[in-house]
Amino acid sequence: MINQYKDILKHAIIYGLTGLLGRALGFLMIPIYTRYLTPADYGVIEILDVFVSIIGVLVCMGISMSVFKFYYSYDSKKEKNEVISTAIIFTFLITGVFVFTGVINRELLSNLLFQTNAYTKYIKIVLFTFLFDNTFNILLAFIRAQQKSLLYTTISIARLLIGLGLNIYFVVFRGMGVLGILYSGLIMSCSGSILLMVYVIKEVGIKFSIKNSKEMMRYGLPLVPSSIGMFVIHFGDRFFLQRFSDLSQVGLYSIAYKFGFMINLLIVLPFSLVWDAKMFEIEKQDDAKQVYKRVFTYFMFLLIFSFTAITILIKDAMSIVVDEKFFDAYKIVPFIACAYVFNGSCYMLRIGLYLRKKTEYIGIVTAITTCVTIVIYYILIPSMGAMGAAISTLLSFLFWNVLTYVVSQRVYKIRYEWGRIAKLCLTSILLIFFSDLIYFDHCQLSFLLKSFIILLFPLILIALYFYQKPEIDLIKKTVLKLSNSLRLIKITTK
Repeated sequence: MINQYKDILKHAIIYGLTGLLGRALGFLMIPIYTRYLTPADYGVIEILDVFVSIIGVLVCMGISMSVFKFYYSYDSKKEKNEVISTAIIFTFLITGVFVFTGVINRELLSNLLFQTNAYTKYIKIVLFTFLFDNTFNILLAFIRAQQKSLLYTTISIARLLIGLGLNIYFVVFRGMGVLGILYSGLIMSCSGSILLMVYVIKEVGIKFSIKNSKEMMRYGLPLVPSSIGMFVIHFGDRFFLQRFSDLSQVGLYSIAYKFGFMINLLIVLPFSLVWDAKMFEIEKQDDAKQVYKRVFTYFMFLLIFSFTAITILIKDAMSIVVDEKFFDAYKIVPFIACAYVFNGSCYMLRIGLYLRKKTEYIGIVTAITTCVTIVIYYILIPSMGAMGAAISTLLSFLFWNVLTYVVSQRVYKIRYEWGRIAKLCLTSILLIFFSDLIYFDHCQLSFLLKSFIILLFPLILIALYFYQKPEIDLIKKTVLKLSNSLRLIKITTK
């Protein structure tokens, strides 16, 4: 069983490298964008990104998630390949119809988004890019279903590097501004989709099953309201901040969100890329529930440890990284980081709803959470500004977490290890409290010392009897192997 957990962790780490590199390249492009683009250009890109996100939720219909469910429902390779082929054809056709309709009505869309028809060309490029991107995501789902994390990461990194090169070429050397970025995205999406399509079709063939397409729609459609609700939960706070506060509060909140969101980017998202496929494979095992509860414990270890590290280091990190006018954002970060601990927890707690094909409950739960979130926004944001938005995010994710747990347990009961998770929380609280007592004028020294304090996290858990015997044996084995490797390196260097 330990080997199974190690396999999940290995794939998650590989996927996580993609997110880490993507974030690094994003930061690398900031000086370039700020030099060659105006604030108005940024506004156009942001509106187009939101537009694509909205239509993505509506058009995708949860097909990517349904691919994994039905892929692992079959045992024969022929039936599995039919699921993939059907999903690709279905997605391309549905997206194509939407894109064709959007291109015809691009002037209307331009007026709705920008109150002018001057951006019809931008709308057209974005829609065609969306067609190839949406198809590409289904093609990648096949790679994920096969659990070829290294191939997935190689493809993703190649796309990132090509996109970076194209952006620099069009924006810097050709001076095309926003249009250059859009052309870069279109070329990258089109070429990537065609190349990957050739590989996948060669593997699975071309066959369309009406039965499979109906079942995948029936499974995926209930996820759409959930996705819409999550869109509101994630981005609604910005609207309320702008409406009830001022732009300085929006700026502080945006900076804080980037740091708090790191938990989602580096842990939850990479893990989900593995788990979306793995959880359906595990379902067939006799000890499935035992595996689910143990994976949840390890996942919570990573989430709570990361939250602890961010909370302890954020004040010193921000004093080093950001300008002093943004420094107060550090007070907001722990609330956002904690919110994304609950977000990750909720992702795991709804396992039963996926396994029992009760995805409509996910939509209902998220709809209720969305309504509660809007009420919390109205109560906290007008009076507390950015801090109110952060607390609102935390409370909404907490509510969503609890409600999801209650509903999922009624469908598929799993006895999670809440006692061990309580020990993780206690350790986190103790370390945060102790580190808060440490203060140095020299922020680099403070950052270094607090980094050592964070390393006490797994050691304190020993005193709390958190680890179980198989885990202790694995730790001892790993330490011994590492010690032998270091000894070997020392001998060879003499």
